[in-house]
Amino acid sequence: MVFATQFPCMSLQNRPARIVRIGSPSVFVDDCDISTIISEQECTLFITFITAADTPLTCAVIYRVLANTTQRASDPCEECMKHDWSPSKCAHYRNIKNRIATTRKVLELLRLGTITPAGTHIRDIRDAGWLMVLNPEVRVYDTRATASSP
Repeated sequence: MVFATQFPCMSLQNRPARIVRIGSPSVFVDDCDISTIISEQECTLFITFITAADTPLTCAVIYRVLANTTQRASDPCEECMKHDWSPSKCAHYRNIKNRIATTRKVLELLRLGTITPAGTHIRDIRDAGWLMVLNPEVRVYDTRATASSP
């Protein structure tokens, strides 16, 4: 089973120009559906980072995306920011950090790019967020908008 999920990744690694197509809810890299080898949360995170372009995503933004909500009232990040708590003590932050680490590993394995802290210091992640940096040979196409049009 492990070989079956690793083979698409190994065959994708050696291609010089990369094409990423974002569907709904799938992500294709050079016509290989990587949504089948990463979790639903990681796929959502991947799509969110790709569509954010050069905009850093904070812990609070990622929490709302993964929780599939736009309501700020139920956001546990408000208390964290208000009291200036350390993010390392937050269970939501740990979950987000783990999802980002896994998504970063997939990006790097496929040689698409990486996810880095947007701030100058690791402690700035809570306020500055994370930023996806794609390799220059990667081209991204969002097919979600064209799929619904006639």
